[in-house]
Amino acid sequence: MVEAVELEPLIQQKKPLSAALAVVIVLVILLPSVILSMVLYLWVSGFMSMGEGEVGVEVVGGGTQALAMSEWSKTTGTTASASVVSTIPSSGIEWSDITWYLCNASTGVVDTGAVFSYTDGDNDDYLEAGDTVTVIASSSGTCRVRAIVNGSVIYQSTEFTL
Repeated sequence: MVEAVELEPLIQQKKPLSAALAVVIVLVILLPSVILSMVLYLWVSGFMSMGEGEVGVEVVGGGTQALAMSEWSKTTGTTASASVVSTIPSSGIEWSDITWYLCNASTGVVDTGAVFSYTDGDNDDYLEAGDTVTVIASSSGTCRVRAIVNGSVIYQSTEFTL
């Protein structure tokens, strides 16, 4: 009788032990899959970003609006320009809807003195393929251009030097 009383706690512990064992088995099976998925995602996303000198955008958002531009090139002093390759929608994006930023590439600090302008090929006030955007910076350095519409980044350039 005494032996049966001593075994009772062991019998009761069997259920929690089996539940804990089930949790461990699930973690052992799922954890490598999750880690592998994360590694693959990071590895593939490294191939997805555009490199220096490529035509395209690194950050596309805004749902219905996006912008692709050629590489920015210094023209004179602290002035650079780039051509619009394509827009979504293809009819263009209204110039006044776009907020442009020139940022220091390493610190992200915005050049508040930068002035953006564009050459509108068909004078319709829309930025579209074939138009040219120009920025005059207040200082030289390694920069990125960012375009935002309604709070969404629709374009970010690769780094370039002024």
